[in-house]
Amino acid sequence: MRRCYVTPKIVLKLAKEFWIEYEKKNPPAVRRGRKEKFPKYYILALSILQEKEHYSYREILIFSSIEGIIPKELKNKKTRKIPVLSNYWYRVKTLDKKIIEEFIKYLGLKLVKNSNKKYIYGICDGTGFSYNDLYPMRYYRGEEIKYIKNHVRVVPFTLLSEEGRDCVLIGIKSGKAYSSELKMAKDIYRGLSYKGFKYFIGDKQFDNIELLEMLERDGKEAVIDIKVGLWNGVRDERRKRSLERVKSLGIYKYRTREEGLFGNVKNKTGRHINVKDEEIARKFAMIKFAIYNIYLISKAVIKNYYLLFIFIRILEHRQIIFHLTKNLKKIFLIFYGD
Repeated sequence: MRRCYVTPKIVLKLAKEFWIEYEKKNPPAVRRGRKEKFPKYYILALSILQEKEHYSYREILIFSSIEGIIPKELKNKKTRKIPVLSNYWYRVKTLDKKIIEEFIKYLGLKLVKNSNKKYIYGICDGTGFSYNDLYPMRYYRGEEIKYIKNHVRVVPFTLLSEEGRDCVLIGIKSGKAYSSELKMAKDIYRGLSYKGFKYFIGDKQFDNIELLEMLERDGKEAVIDIKVGLWNGVRDERRKRSLERVKSLGIYKYRTREEGLFGNVKNKTGRHINVKDEEIARKFAMIKFAIYNIYLISKAVIKNYYLLFIFIRILEHRQIIFHLTKNLKKIFLIFYGD
């Protein structure tokens, strides 16, 4: 992942496109009081840039003022263009986690639809991020670790291409420290907007009869490792089929692709969330994975622009159409905006 691909313009544009669709499906309720001066998609875009650049609340507001990261509907107004510090913190605090979850679904669905690859593997696993004070985990042993609460848990759901290379995030949930990854995985699967994959890959913590029933009901093949011991064998037929697929199909190894994605996201956006509030930390943990999907979209656009540039240069060299070079900037700005 290259963070330089995630530019302020593309973040603001994608957030606005998502918000237009989100409001159509979820019209805002009529409420008393003053209207919000700053739209929610603008607060979402600022929080994404804040986490991407490792800025504090004050620094992201200064950065947006210098770079001119302002919604178009506020540019021509005489009112304040950027929120004050207390207002921005409150808006991030009250931002619904469902909006971030739906934003990641929107980005993932956009990537899958615009791709010519088949995504037949669905992989689910969990990871964690620390927040508030840093703590040295290596000094603790056994039960002592459970007394540490300064971390949040995230369970992303990833689609993997048929070749086993390209990963796309299509769903996510976050929870408190030591939350059940199985419960979050069930909630993610129920709310998936794309279920075109064939195999569901997971480790032993997803060995659950209810989850296996949900997968078989939708025609999915579970490739979940089963808990087997010396005194507890496998009796249920669904669990037997899942264990047999783990041993015979040879695709259980693809689970490491999501583990590699976790390492990539943590290396680029950090393993620690520099906030004190747990609810805000859970939101920023999901935003880290939204940055990855934005990077994939931006990378695809830049690649297409590069191929278009080479094509036009070839045509220009052959003197077939010379006037296209004048419109090259307009073609590029279709995605990036003014």
